[in-house]
Parts: sequence; C-alpha cells; structure tokens
Amino acid sequence: MTNTRYPAGMLLSCLGILGALHPAAAQNATDTPSLKEVVVTGTTPRDGSAQEGYKTDTVRKLGPLGDKSVLDTPYSMTVMPQELIQNSVTATPDQLYKMNPQTQLARPSASFSFGPVVMRGVFSRFALDDGMHGDSTEVIDIEALDRMQVITGPTNFLYGATQPGGRVNYVYKSPTRERVREVTAGSYGGSSRFIHTDLGGSLGKDGVLSYRLNALAQDGDLSKDGRHKRSFIRASLGWEPVKGMAWQGFYSYSDQENSGNQTVWSKAPDAVRPSAPAVDKNWGQPWTYFRTQVEKVGGKLDWDIDESLNLRAAYQHKTRHLPDYLTSSNRINGDGTYTTTYSPGGGQDYDVDTGYLYLDYSTHILGARNKLTLGYAGYSYDQWWDTLTPVTPTTLGTVPMGHHAVYSRPEYSMDPNGHGGSFQRYRTYTVGDELSMGKWSLLGSLSYTKIRSGRRDGMFAYEKAKISPTGSLIYKPRDGLSTYVTYAEALDSGSTAGTTYNGLPVANANQMQEPAVSKQVEIGAKADVGGVLLGGALFRLEQASTRYLDNGNGTYTFATDGKQRFTGVELTAVGRPMPRLTVFGGLTLMKAQVVSANAATAASPSTKGYVPWGIAQQMAKLSVEYDVAAVPGLTLTGGVYYTGKSYADDYERDKLAGYTLFDAGLRYATKFGTTPVTLRLSATNLGNKSYWMWAGQNAATAPRSLALSVTARF
Repeated sequence: MTNTRYPAGMLLSCLGILGALHPAAAQNATDTPSLKEVVVTGTTPRDGSAQEGYKTDTVRKLGPLGDKSVLDTPYSMTVMPQELIQNSVTATPDQLYKMNPQTQLARPSASFSFGPVVMRGVFSRFALDDGMHGDSTEVIDIEALDRMQVITGPTNFLYGATQPGGRVNYVYKSPTRERVREVTAGSYGGSSRFIHTDLGGSLGKDGVLSYRLNALAQDGDLSKDGRHKRSFIRASLGWEPVKGMAWQGFYSYSDQENSGNQTVWSKAPDAVRPSAPAVDKNWGQPWTYFRTQVEKVGGKLDWDIDESLNLRAAYQHKTRHLPDYLTSSNRINGDGTYTTTYSPGGGQDYDVDTGYLYLDYSTHILGARNKLTLGYAGYSYDQWWDTLTPVTPTTLGTVPMGHHAVYSRPEYSMDPNGHGGSFQRYRTYTVGDELSMGKWSLLGSLSYTKIRSGRRDGMFAYEKAKISPTGSLIYKPRDGLSTYVTYAEALDSGSTAGTTYNGLPVANANQMQEPAVSKQVEIGAKADVGGVLLGGALFRLEQASTRYLDNGNGTYTFATDGKQRFTGVELTAVGRPMPRLTVFGGLTLMKAQVVSANAATAASPSTKGYVPWGIAQQMAKLSVEYDVAAVPGLTLTGGVYYTGKSYADDYERDKLAGYTLFDAGLRYATKFGTTPVTLRLSATNLGNKSYWMWAGQNAATAPRSLALSVTARF
C-alpha cells in the first residue's frame, strides 16, 4: 500500500475560498455557485503563456547579449515561463528539472536545500540569479520567478567561469505597470498547505513608479512524512524617471525549514547494488533537520544613453545562514544489510556579492549593423563554518535491506574546536562584437577570466587566469528559421573534494582542484513552425576529468585525472502544433567517454574508455496539454519522462537502471462572478516507481503524490 495522501482538508479550504469569492455568497450562503465559461476577446497572448503553448520569443538576461530573440541566439536552450511553473504546482525546481529535456536531476531538494543538475554530462551546482552568478541551485522563492531558462554548453562569455555543461538562470518577476492582484492557495502534496500572493502595478498616475510584491507561507508534511516549512517575501520597485532609463531595486527574505529529510545512500565496494528501496517510505530518520535563511538586496539599471549607447548594470548582496543541522545516511553492505549513521553539523554563514556591468555601442559599418560590447562580471563568495569534533559514536544500527528501520533520536555531544572558512573570487572582463548584414550575423568575443579560491587557513589556495575566445556564425535563410555554428572555450571553476567517499575518508578532504579549460563546438538550428518552436544542436564538449582514487589503505584521494568528451545531439519542441494541443519536451542523446586518464593507483586503474560515472547518455521527455472542446476551460495535462542508465563507479560495474516516470493532471479556468479563477490538479510518479536517481547521492526519490491549487485574479 502506497503512502499517497490526498489533502481533502486543503481541497475543502480551496472550495471555501472560491465560494467566498462568488458575489451571491454574501446574500445566501446556501446558493450553489454557477461556473461560467471564460471568453477571452481582443487580447494578445503574453509571451510564454499557456495560451501560446508556453512558447517564448525572447530569452532574457543573456549576459553581454542582454535580452535577445531566441532565433538570434547561437546556443541550445529551453525556457520554462511563469505560467508553466505555476501550472506544475511545485514548491521546488525538482519537477521542472524532471520535465526539462536538457537537465538530469542529480539530487532531490528534500535531501538538503538544493538539487544540483547534470547538463551535457557535466555536474552543475551553480545557477544564475537573475543573470548574475549564484552560489547554488537553491531557489526557495520559486513562486516569485518569471521564468527558468536553461542554456547548455560553456558560458564563459555570457556569465563568467563555472562548470561547462551549461547554466540555469532563475529570472524573477519585475515591477510592472499592469495591475496584478493574484492569490493562490493549495497543497504541494501530503498534508502540506500554502498560500501565495502576487501583487503589482503603478504607483501614481504617471507610471514613473511601479512595483511587484510576492509573498508565501507553506507548512505541513509532504508525502514522505517529511515536514517542509517555507516562507518568503520579495519586493521590487521600478523607477523610470526619463524615457530610456529604467531602474529597479529589490529586497527578499526567505526561510526554509525541513525535517525528516530524504537520506543519502552509499555502497561498500564489495556490495552488489540491490533494487531501489520502496519509494513510498522515508528511508531517512524523522528527527533529521536543516534550516536555511536567505536575504538578498540589490538593484538593476538599463539606460539608453542615446541612440548609440546603452548601459546595463546589476548588483546583488546575498547572505545565507544555516544553523546547526542533523542528517542521516545509509550504507549498503556486502552481506545484504545496510548500516544507518547520523551526522550533526555546526552553523554555516555565507556572504555573496555578485553583479555585472555592460556598455553597448551600436552603429552601422558599410551598411551592416554593428554592436560592440564591453563588460565585466564579478562574483565574491565567502563561507564560514563552525568546526566540531564528534565525541560519541555515530552508528545507529544495521538491518537487512528492505527492512525499514526507524531509530530513536540519538543523544550526542559535540566539542567546538574553532572556525573554518573558504573564499572564491571570479572576475571576467569581456569584449564582444556582433555584426549583422542581411541574413548573416557574426558574433565574436574574448573573455579574460581570473579565479582565486582557497581556505581561510591558507591551505589549498590557487589563482589562475585565462583568455577564452568565443565565436558564432548565424545564417537565417528565411523568417522563422535560423542556423548557427558556435565555438567556445571556458575556464572552469575547480571542484572541491568531499570529506568521505564510499563511506571512507578522503585524504585531501575540502581540497579545491585547480581550474581547467573546456572546449566545445556546436552546430544548431531553430525554427518557428506552425506555432511550435523547434530546436536542434549537435555538440562536442571536452572537459577535465576528476575522480576519487582508492589509496588501498582505507582512504581515497580526490584528483584531476585526464579528460572527458561528450558528443551528442539535443532536440527540443515547445508550442501548439494544433489549436488545442500543447507540447513541451525533447531529447538528449550523447556518447560520454573518458578519453585520457593520467593518475592511477593499484586499486584504481586507468578509466580511459569508460563512461564517466553518474552520466545518463539518453533522456527523452514530453509534457502535453489538451484543451477539451466539450468542456470550455478544461485542460487535461500529462507527461512521460525517461532517463537512461548510468553508472555509480568509474568502471561500468555498478549500473543504475534507466527509469520512466508518468504524470497526469487537469486544469480548469472559469469565473466566479467577475473573478477569473483557475483550479489545478497534478499527480506525479503515477506508477509509484522506485528507482536510483544518481550515482553521487544514490537517492530513491518521491512517491506518487497529488498536488492542487486554486488561483483567483482580482
């Protein structure tokens, strides 16, 4: 019997809200509300709206390129707009990553505070925050997003140094002159409940000042008996004092507290991987917890100085506080049992300063349009943590696989023995030029990137700089069709060694590997055909390879070891191929291989020729919506998402089987009196499938779950 719980109480509460909105309710509470068909006339669908099939014509915050037509952008990408996010009824980006054909989710958000992703075979844990370099893929305030953009391949030119597989960009809602009055209430599954408010509009009659305000409160157990408590407020103010100048200031505060977190699984080297544990049980311990408090403040400026000059700037200061935490993990043993341990930790604090400054000069040269861009992107990251020494054993017990063991919360003591810290400094200076003549466009740039990183105690520090070229040629044979070829080099930020691997200590724990250079060639095409935006790209990406070397003495060493190559194709489709049918999806097919390996030990021979661990070489995903003609306002939704096999070791011995997940749901748009109302129902993992998600964390993820929401627009 599964642990699916349908939040009937929340459903009744939502219906109560709807009843209160009906004008007749104040006169006679016993009257039955009449649902009216929504008829939209004389309006132009918004870019990326459900009415448009979630198709967007413009990509936003594209570094030195700014806001740009998707067809004029020489990169493979997908955009998940605001209405798609809202209609997914999700509290975390996990569902969006599951739906996106370019992303492989590496760890569920419920296991800690964020879920990293894999793009083009490369692990990425740094997302962009409104076009600025971020410090994680964490997004506690997902309801405040205007869109989530995914761009694959090296992006040094666009955003500075990071992992070369691609970038996720969380773009937030901006101040608007349009009147926005929207309230959404519902449940994200289990007994959880939430209420979210989105407000916006002009301040005054002249439209010089505008604002946007989003706020949310959420609490309750999710479908795995893990409590998820979350709240945030994000306020932004827009000011347009003169024509061509737009300034925006913003502030946000988020607080998230989880308990009964999903656990992390590891495996002893001599153990044979069993089937994934039953997905409807929480294999973590109910007393585990963590809390994250995030505060952001910043501003943006977009100024057309004259017909030729444009200035774009943004800055954000972010602080993140993690009080002490308590986690558990399970290790699969070679005798068919698993051992549960717990790990307490001290507090952590983060300070992040990030931003960019770009100056564009546009002119005409011999009949060709030319735009020269000079730019700077900076990122400063400082982390401090309490160093603690455990003084009691951390093993809770050992039981047979398949046996669900829940232990009492342990009594433990910790000896504080000081403080530690680390820092990262990224500086990227860019000069780029875009030349357009007729059907041809040429884009070229040079980016000078400098990375400094290290620990506060002086250990494992490095500094490296490099000039990276990027070049693109775009050809548009006709309207609605573009082809391109792009070459890019990038300086990648080095990875950091963990403290344990396969349950054993790492000799160079917390050591940061030096940055390395990645290279990619991409050939692609995009077409807007019959209301559907199609995209296709062939790519070859090479990057440095890192792995843990078995020292043969009960320890591992984290090392940079040779080179990995990823050769493949990405295909995407989004829009309305038929008047009532919406599609969003695509596929990624690639060959991933270690092409050189230099370091080796007796227990860790060369990995040359093997598939890099944790990489799914095939993904195929499709979300569909169908508007039912016989019931105006009713839309049926569904999705099928396939992730291919991967390996949890360096030698293709420990295989994680591929898996397919199914979702279904519906949406109903109507009116209560004059108030537009939308009801949503979303069921995920219909087959209640148990599966191993990813090699690095080996998490068995969310069971069948039902989420619902109701939105009223006043």
